[in-house]
Amino acid sequence: MKHEMTSIEAFHEQLKKWSGTTIHITKQELQDWDHIYLELTNVTFHRQQPDIDGYRSRYILQLHGKGNIQNDDETMQPLPDDTYDIPLQDTAMYEWDGNQFTISTERALYKIAATTQA
Repeated sequence: MKHEMTSIEAFHEQLKKWSGTTIHITKQELQDWDHIYLELTNVTFHRQQPDIDGYRSRYILQLHGKGNIQNDDETMQPLPDDTYDIPLQDTAMYEWDGNQFTISTERALYKIAATTQA
């Protein structure tokens, strides 16, 4: 399968097309893996004001909808809010392989794909 780098704009447009479907988000941060299943209803992208210590990301991608997170013991728990936030910096890279997106940030690796599992 061919992997292509893409822009945040193209990424945002494709995600909007998945509204009304369930998406699977895999997040890897260090040795921790999270699996999130979200009934995507909307996608928003916001620019944030930087903070003094540089901890807050410059941008935030918000995936809206009800969802669940799979814990380490493989049980599903509801997300605390009806949004899932992905913090983004100018250095984030976006890749599309025809079925899923990969977002590489300084802190984590995210994979997002449409799925039928809820």
